[in-house]
Amino acid sequence: MTAAVLEGPAEIGRRPLSRRQRVRQRQGGNRLRGWRKAKASLDKAIREASEKVGPWTLHDLRRTFATNLAALGTPIHVTEKLLGHVAGTVSGAAAIYSRHAYRDEMRAAITAYEARLAAFVA
Repeated sequence: MTAAVLEGPAEIGRRPLSRRQRVRQRQGGNRLRGWRKAKASLDKAIREASEKVGPWTLHDLRRTFATNLAALGTPIHVTEKLLGHVAGTVSGAAAIYSRHAYRDEMRAAITAYEARLAAFVA
């Protein structure tokens, strides 16, 4: 399920996206908006479910994701791709000449992470 996110949605509503729109979307042209409202809703749901969770930020989710990927043995350059980091462990000539998208590696990492979450929630 989660690995399907890597492919990106082919349509919004009922109108299919053009190739240009899909490329723009992958490049961050259509960013999710409304984080403040989403965070407030999530905070409320967490408060109602448990009193053990203290204050947190959305960045904590990114940090937890990266930490769990490391625990699963995901190479750091794949984690950085998943986090959307442009400049990271791959730099210099390797960053310029290597255009590999690491899709299969990212898919494997997401699938492993999804299994880890499923085991945690079960």
